[in-house]
Amino acid sequence: MFKSFLLSTVLLFSGLLAIAAEPFLWVEGENPTTTAHIVDNAGLNNINPYMLSGGKWLSSFTEGNMTETGSAEYAVDLPTDGKYHLWLHTVIGTGVSYQVDGGAWVAINGNTAVDSDGTQKDGGLWWPPTIAWYNAGSIDFTVGKHTIGVLLGGVKQKDQAAYAALDCFVLTTGLFTPNGKYKPDDPAASAAFADIPAGKGWDFTPAPDKLDPAALLDLRYLNEKVAGQHGFIHLSKDGNSFVRGDGQPIRFWAADASNGDLAQMKHNAQFLAKRGVNIIRIGPSLEPKEENSQVTDVDEGSVDGIFKTVAAMKSAGIYTVITPTGGSRRKFRTFCSRIIKSKRWYPPHSK
Repeated sequence: MFKSFLLSTVLLFSGLLAIAAEPFLWVEGENPTTTAHIVDNAGLNNINPYMLSGGKWLSSFTEGNMTETGSAEYAVDLPTDGKYHLWLHTVIGTGVSYQVDGGAWVAINGNTAVDSDGTQKDGGLWWPPTIAWYNAGSIDFTVGKHTIGVLLGGVKQKDQAAYAALDCFVLTTGLFTPNGKYKPDDPAASAAFADIPAGKGWDFTPAPDKLDPAALLDLRYLNEKVAGQHGFIHLSKDGNSFVRGDGQPIRFWAADASNGDLAQMKHNAQFLAKRGVNIIRIGPSLEPKEENSQVTDVDEGSVDGIFKTVAAMKSAGIYTVITPTGGSRRKFRTFCSRIIKSKRWYPPHSK
């Protein structure tokens, strides 16, 4: 029993922790080449530096009566031509956009958040907001010098506050799996598990998995060739287990997952299937992000992400459980003032 549990634990963490380093360029957010319209905010900067790469970030909070969103520009020098994946470790706030070499601004899809964590200092409950990694997709670059611009708060809406914060960003031609503030080749990453007693755990830093068919451990064969190929999943007659559409019993070994680049999701699906995972859960945010949207509207980008996730996982024999969340857009200032006036809000540590 214990050996079975231990193997299951190893398999689960091998599916969820970082795939080791590919060549990458890591840029600190607090070290821009130039900035414009950056507005400091004491509350937004009341952070726990331990949660950030380099212990700092670049943030901006533009009040509703201001006209420009804070922005920063970074110089990068790329070693080769190629398709680079852009990842940002950021508090997305009211939105984050990027531009390449002074081109058009491209909004980051807020539904691609992975590896999120709190940034609050001194016991803060909700401010500053959660930081997470966001996959901005792939960009074709030529070798040499380029600029990356970041808009901290997204495109400014009239009479509304705009805010965001950037810890760092990564450009890589290979796979990248976020691990908080740690770089892929950072041996200090094991400090994230410092609360585990000595001798009771170990670092999991495998080499990049090339999915070699000759691998000694490969449980992919336990999954269906394509998830759902035998029909819908049902409860067994006694209601205590699951069966496939053809009546054969099926057990599930689960993991959380998230939307992202389709090519990387397909690799991650095979990575999980190799370790015996046959079902994942995603929690996309489906509410529309546009102003004056209808209650029946949805975020089409999020829906597209769901389709891609299901397709990627299905190809590895992995089922997908979708637990969507929703919300509504409020003017930030109005929303906060109503909470405070309602007298249902309490500062941290109050009794």
